[in-house]
Amino acid sequence: MEATDYVTIDLNSLNNDTLLPFNLYLLNPASKITCLFLNAHCELDTDLKLYLNALLQKGAVLSIAKSQLQSYLDFTNIEKEIVLSSTAGNIHRLDEKRNKKSEQAIKSDQNFQHLFGEFSFGSALVEGAKNDDYSYLYQKAYNEIMQFSLHYSQTVSLAIYLSEQLMKTDNFINRVVATAYFLAKGMRVINQAELSDIIVASYLHHIGNTHFPLEINAMSQKDYDEKQIKEWKMHPKYALKFIDKLELNISPRCKSIIEFHHRKEDGLGFPDWEGDMHVDPFAEIVGLSSYLWEYAMGKIDGNRRSIKDAISDFKLKKTESNIDKEYCQPLKSFIYAIDLSEKFEKLTEIHTDDVYSKRKVGNGND
Repeated sequence: MEATDYVTIDLNSLNNDTLLPFNLYLLNPASKITCLFLNAHCELDTDLKLYLNALLQKGAVLSIAKSQLQSYLDFTNIEKEIVLSSTAGNIHRLDEKRNKKSEQAIKSDQNFQHLFGEFSFGSALVEGAKNDDYSYLYQKAYNEIMQFSLHYSQTVSLAIYLSEQLMKTDNFINRVVATAYFLAKGMRVINQAELSDIIVASYLHHIGNTHFPLEINAMSQKDYDEKQIKEWKMHPKYALKFIDKLELNISPRCKSIIEFHHRKEDGLGFPDWEGDMHVDPFAEIVGLSSYLWEYAMGKIDGNRRSIKDAISDFKLKKTESNIDKEYCQPLKSFIYAIDLSEKFEKLTEIHTDDVYSKRKVGNGND
């Protein structure tokens, strides 16, 4: 095959730990020789992707055969014109900037791994609880998000942009975003589009609160009167109106997550709906992540507590307020869907119910 028989692709358009339905090739620009790097239906794991990125930094060009272009387009949902323009050598300044950010994120990730070892969500919570500083948690999320592809979709691009602009300080919203992100990954959600739906929804799900008077936002939820509760329950709708007014072209699923992040599968929560409707688990992930940090940081009952105590209260169902109820059991199932360290499990003294023990969720034995 000649060099013209290949199409250049972006490494960041490929998810980790995914079986690819096409071959990957590497082109040496100096010799114009192309060689096979990975056969179709083989897994591009994290280590292999890091090795591949190192080769690309040395000047190699990642390509696929033109005969498999449609498989690549179907797999990534990237527009054909974008891929072909990249092959033609027309690199946009935003792509150059993104490539540099991605390289910096990979190096930062490698430094974190060298300093702290393999990342564990549970261990990150433990370390953060010591000084009430969860920088490591959101910085890890930031490094991974900066490796997303700029051309995947508009929602993915917005996830990159919001994270780049906002994920700089340890605050409530960044804790929620990082928690929802790693809970989703712990449940084996690895697709950039799906993770970006969760990231964008986590950033925007409470933007409807800007519609309320400042004194309401400053109050704990337990102090709301009935009129304020009724108004507060409108914040998902206000968020969607805000998004529509800004003409943000985010995915329908992302909008659904924002609208129903307070809705539970058992029928509790809000807003109401008619007939049978399945609650998107991504909406529950965002709602649970938000509620966990709201409770820990005193936004529910006015009392701040450690993340350890917050999760222990979830176990004992001490968190019920006059607004949100029955988050306890769903949160336990989500928490145990990720690989918690023994240290964290011992610290929080939470033990799964028999049903979860039998299922062995997310422990590699399923």
